[in-house]
Amino acid sequence: MSYISFAVFLLLLAGYTLYIVRLLWIPFVQVWRRFRKPLRGGVSLTYAVPNDSEDCDDELLWETQLPALVYLRSAGSSGVSKARMAKLYCEFARVYPELYDGSTFLDWIDALENAAVAAYCRLGDRIAITEKGRSILAGLERKHVLQNAPPFPR
Repeated sequence: MSYISFAVFLLLLAGYTLYIVRLLWIPFVQVWRRFRKPLRGGVSLTYAVPNDSEDCDDELLWETQLPALVYLRSAGSSGVSKARMAKLYCEFARVYPELYDGSTFLDWIDALENAAVAAYCRLGDRIAITEKGRSILAGLERKHVLQNAPPFPR
């Protein structure tokens, strides 16, 4: 076997190995993202919102949810349509990109459900505020109103 043949063989082997690694890397990254636990120090909507509203560290995070809670309360027991809440989520994601980075609308709704401040009826595609949500909202309104909150969607 000549040196040129051996070099070509090594190049082909390296290329094939990189191809296989690339094929395996994408599913590995998808699985890793699904099961990794984010650090508590970072701001992530899915893990920050379910904390107790009385915690001073998370007060700002609850204030960012104030317009959503007010909007849900204004709709009463019938709730708000999923489409209208999706518009509100898009506006929140624009105003607070660091908070909503890496989350989706359904992640946000799940976070509100996990915090027991909102109930999502998947059958009717309606989202309504809960009693806990009303009490959190009353506490936030008593403290102060966030001045630069995004407006309600029309």
